[in-house]
Amino acid sequence: MSSSLKEITGFEIFHNHDQWFGSLHPDDHQTALKAQQKAFENMEFEAVVRQFHQTKKEWRWFNYLSNVTPDQHGKAYFLNGIVRDVTEQIRIQTELVDHKKRLEKLVGLKTANLVRTNQDLKQEMENRRKDEIRLKSTLREKEFFRKETHHGVKNNLQNIANLLDLESMHCSDEKTLQAFQDCRDRVRAMCMVHRQLYQTGDLSRIPLADYAEDLASQLFKAYGADPAGIHMTINAPEVYLVMDLAIACGLILNEFISNSLKYAFSEQESGMLTFEARKLEDQKKKSFFQTTARGSPPALSLKKPKPWDSR
Repeated sequence: MSSSLKEITGFEIFHNHDQWFGSLHPDDHQTALKAQQKAFENMEFEAVVRQFHQTKKEWRWFNYLSNVTPDQHGKAYFLNGIVRDVTEQIRIQTELVDHKKRLEKLVGLKTANLVRTNQDLKQEMENRRKDEIRLKSTLREKEFFRKETHHGVKNNLQNIANLLDLESMHCSDEKTLQAFQDCRDRVRAMCMVHRQLYQTGDLSRIPLADYAEDLASQLFKAYGADPAGIHMTINAPEVYLVMDLAIACGLILNEFISNSLKYAFSEQESGMLTFEARKLEDQKKKSFFQTTARGSPPALSLKKPKPWDSR
């Protein structure tokens, strides 16, 4: 027996099997018995067990690795081998196992959280998709009813203009006839705003240039004016109006064009009508009208450009 046995195990020598077996931790008895049974079969003994250290007064882990020497009858006679204190290795191994379990638990928790989060995100995306479908459906319905409203208003105003045309046919008085025509032109000017709204679909972006060109074209036809002789210049780039402002501007523009065609030009006279509008830095809009005709009605002061500001 090695002299270092006592230093390692706390025992100088094990006199018999029972003494060694009694020094083992109760939980390791089954491990030792299985190792012994295997030793009888293979003539090798190996076991890792806890043993009470007599000197250190604590349980320590030992690794026994021995060859079995049989007697003349083939039975185990004595063991010849080594024993090592593997307490530190077992401690490290145990800590690694515990650490691995903690990591697996954390990963499991994280995975579970990710699964729940993923499910929540999927549900949120599905809810948003449904909300988007409902919103689009609602917007389509609102757009449909809004367009139908402007279409209906446009038709009603057009009917009013047509009725004024019909009534004017029965008038023999020049002043009354002119009043009917003026009312008709104003109604058509408002009608064109609703037509623009029906076509563009944007209550806040009625293009002033397009609206002015349509209105001018309609009035030129109504008064039999020749565009080749009387040229209409419209310059209003990137100027957009809301509905109420477009109606007000349309009525003013209607007065300018209609009065110019009625009063500012003599027969066979050529000339130019100019309408300009621009957006200022403070987001206000400024417009002015001008004609090159020889005469113009005093009420409009067409010879001198007169600004029109909108806020």
